[in-house]
Amino acid sequence: MTEDNNQSETIADFFKTSTCYDMMPDSGRVIVVDNTMSLYRIWRTLADNSVTHALVWDAILMKYTGIWTGKDIMSSFLMVYDHFVRDKPQSSHIFHYLDNIILKDWMHQYDSGRGLLFVRPEMSLSETTQILLENDIHRIPVMKQSSDAESLIFTVTFSRLIRHLVSRFRLPSQVLDTPVNELEGFYVDENCPTVRGSTLVLDAVRILTDRHISAIPIVDDDDHVISLISKNDFIRLSRALPSTLGDMGTVKLEDVLVVQAEDTRMICRPPSVLFGEVIKLVAEQHLTRVIIVDDAGKLKFVISLRHILGYLTRSTFAANEDVPME
Repeated sequence: MTEDNNQSETIADFFKTSTCYDMMPDSGRVIVVDNTMSLYRIWRTLADNSVTHALVWDAILMKYTGIWTGKDIMSSFLMVYDHFVRDKPQSSHIFHYLDNIILKDWMHQYDSGRGLLFVRPEMSLSETTQILLENDIHRIPVMKQSSDAESLIFTVTFSRLIRHLVSRFRLPSQVLDTPVNELEGFYVDENCPTVRGSTLVLDAVRILTDRHISAIPIVDDDDHVISLISKNDFIRLSRALPSTLGDMGTVKLEDVLVVQAEDTRMICRPPSVLFGEVIKLVAEQHLTRVIIVDDAGKLKFVISLRHILGYLTRSTFAANEDVPME
């Protein structure tokens, strides 16, 4: 076994011996929506609270039944647009349709039937990460059995897992001092999609949903990366420009986003950046991705939280993913 493999095992062991309980925050908040709310009201709830997901509560069953995310909002928006608005944009505003669709009806018709996935406080971080990767999800609630009901403690996310690693893992590791372009078995997609400021918002959202990614780099006419369009941007649009979104067939990214040369949400680094620096960047600056560019500032690939955790836990699921995930 090589030195790199020996050192990476120490990180894997850390995940195996740490539990969800170990990373429980001192305080926090969880947004819960009732399944009788309309899709539009839930969209606005997420936007007004600056969050990307909410747990779904069923008052009849008296339990949580799912998680509603930015991906769900974009998928429902596109389906409603294609069915009711695309060929007759003047007939009615898209928000009218979304405000008349109840969440439980939507979930009954389109949900996979998987129900709410959750983990227990005593489960290892290795097991928890594996569940996230295997089920292609970015967050999972930690539930504790309390009398005859399940009590929500907090939610584990990719971001929280990496911040916990950076704050608690103190052993030296050769893998952290290795450039990302020299990491053996570190898989990323070098055919990441890009868009331009002139791209329609509708087309950008379709790429996000079809490719199961959380953000797309925006490039200029010379293919230099200048900004991002993310699912968070789309969630915020419901509050900022509801009238503009009514005619999604003509609205461009440059009409609703501030596309500028320096986007504070975007960190670009060369392929020679150390893996440890990437981990610290996403942990300390609360990033969900680091964009790797060449000397000319053109996109090479994107390193996501999924890539990082998949590599650290030696998961085969990350290797099967051909797009950068949040």
